[in-house]
Amino acid sequence: MNRILLGLLFVALTYTPAVFAGDATPLPARGPKTYTLADCIHQALQVSPEVKELGLDREIAKSRLDQAKANRYPTIETVTLTGPTSQARGDQINSTYKSNEIHGLTPFIMFDMKVIQPLYTFGKLSKTMEAAEHGIKYEEARIIQKKTDVALEIKKYYWALLAARESTRLIDEIQSYLDSAQKRARRLLSENSPSVTEMDLYKLQSYNSMVTKYREEALKYETVTKVALTRFMDIKNPESFDIADKSLEPVKFDPAEIKKYLDESKKQRPEYDQLKNGLIAKEALYEAEKADYYPTIFAAGMASYAGAPDRDTVRNPWIYDRFNHEEAGVALGMKWNFDFGITKAKVDQARAEYLKVTKKKEYADMGIPVQVEQAYYDILEARRVIDSTSKGYKSARKWLVGSVANYDMGVGEMKDAADSIVVYVQLKQEYLKAILNYNMGVANLDHACGRDTLEVRGAD
Repeated sequence: MNRILLGLLFVALTYTPAVFAGDATPLPARGPKTYTLADCIHQALQVSPEVKELGLDREIAKSRLDQAKANRYPTIETVTLTGPTSQARGDQINSTYKSNEIHGLTPFIMFDMKVIQPLYTFGKLSKTMEAAEHGIKYEEARIIQKKTDVALEIKKYYWALLAARESTRLIDEIQSYLDSAQKRARRLLSENSPSVTEMDLYKLQSYNSMVTKYREEALKYETVTKVALTRFMDIKNPESFDIADKSLEPVKFDPAEIKKYLDESKKQRPEYDQLKNGLIAKEALYEAEKADYYPTIFAAGMASYAGAPDRDTVRNPWIYDRFNHEEAGVALGMKWNFDFGITKAKVDQARAEYLKVTKKKEYADMGIPVQVEQAYYDILEARRVIDSTSKGYKSARKWLVGSVANYDMGVGEMKDAADSIVVYVQLKQEYLKAILNYNMGVANLDHACGRDTLEVRGAD
């Protein structure tokens, strides 16, 4: 009996998370609000800091695209200067002023403007934009993946809470039978009946103490699981929360051939979307870096003005006065950077990052099918265990009810009643464990083949 009761809380313990401490707010006057599993998932997705963090990464990716697009437009550079300069009188032929002497000071203002319009960059701009566009899609796929991870966690906590409550009810049921058996043993002992001994009562009392202990543990883990669920949903007061389901039942699932799920995973898993867009983005960045080997062709417009009131204007095109002039013009230009290996190093880095993503894809091609197969066969195994233990624990309960009733009427033995309790507890425990494994198997399969992406999009 001791060995069996030690395993009684396996269901609650298997999927119970660690919970950080937090003070609860006062209990509201109204009763707790009930949430279905879908409600819990929706609430968790709305408040998840991890999802919000990835949402900011998406905004960063969008800003990269805006920056890449902006590089197509002209850039305007202006410089304005003002200050003192030397006076200058005369013209290009006759003047007593010298450029290496100061002949009084006069203020000046100078304004220079340059407009550069890129015309052809050998693919640098277009590839940068392509990389940024697929970078946004990559971040969006990351958000979907994180949402499915959050939804999977919520399912685990939700069903763990149900399992913990089922364990508590099972312990309460066993407690009632033990109470009845103890009452019967005490009465028979008071009547000096030869059908019961003090040792029998001691055994029952020991069982009762163990059941009491395990009941407290079951209640503790029920509370812990509930608090964990509310933390993920950002509900400050766990007492204001309750789940809608009252019992742990197998979820609806009609298994198909495993090939169907393997094919679905290739089409629906957000990781594949990440890898596809990541590969395109990294390849585009690689091509953009290679474009630095080539020049940038551009059109330029230039204008410059400077004026000083005590400097005479010289109109000779061969003489330039930087403090007193007016000029403007347009040109076709080419900018070509030459360095000692810097560009090559950047190209090599971009190529290595591209190859790194290809290796991640190879790993996904190997790992994701394993996840699908693992979840698929877990479901089949759990389904068989459910079917077998369902019949077994129902038969054991009939045995339990009959043996305890016989013992109460004095026509049965305590050993038969105790054995029936042990078998019933063991089979009911395995039944609950199988349901939990089955439900998590279905959730894991949906996660592995990407079906839950539709679920989290609907939850938004």
